[in-house]
Formats: sequence, structure tokens, C-alpha cells
Amino acid sequence: MKLRNMLCALLMLIAVAGCSINRPDDLGTQVGIVTDIMPAQAEPDINTSCRVEMTPEKRAAGRYVELQFHTYRLVRYTYAFVPTTMELERGDKVVVKHPYCVGSHSPEIVGFSAK
Repeated sequence: MKLRNMLCALLMLIAVAGCSINRPDDLGTQVGIVTDIMPAQAEPDINTSCRVEMTPEKRAAGRYVELQFHTYRLVRYTYAFVPTTMELERGDKVVVKHPYCVGSHSPEIVGFSAK
């Protein structure tokens, strides 16, 4: 009886562990909070592999914002480039597509709500 229960628990653990791995092509979305809005021409000090190459025209048409995510006990910070047409303020909640810098993905804000 104990062996059967242990085997069932082990199989369930393996099944759940396999479901929790995100492929680099499917990074999902996450809800974050805007903690800082940088000036239009300022560049954040971020990993160079996360930086998106931009033309000077595109760079002038937007700015970086710092985002904070809560995951269990951890707090993560990341930067996302947003166009100037998107009116964000500190404390706004945003939905971020690709919140982690993996491969060629960079964080992209797909929706937001005011405080």
C-alpha cells in the first residue's frame, strides 16, 4: 500500500514539474506595476542582450519605464520601452508580454489600467 502511494505521488510530482517549465517561445504574460518613468532620451543600465536595436526616430518616439513584478516572495524589476502615446504614471498596473529577457524576447506592455 505504501509503495503504491509513493509511486502515485512520484508520478504526480513528475507531471506537475513538466508543466511548470516555460519554453523560450512561450514566456506568457505577467502583471506588474510601473515604478519609474525615465526621460525620453535616457537609457537604462540593462543587460545588452535585452536591449532592442532602435533607429534614432523610434528612440525619440518613446521612453523606458521600470516595472516591478511580485512572484511569491521575490520581487523582480525590468525595463520596457513604451511609445510616448501611451500615458503611464507611477503606480499604474500593466500587463507585460515576455516579462523575462530570454533569447530575442524583450518585455512589451500589451495593456494597462490607471491607479
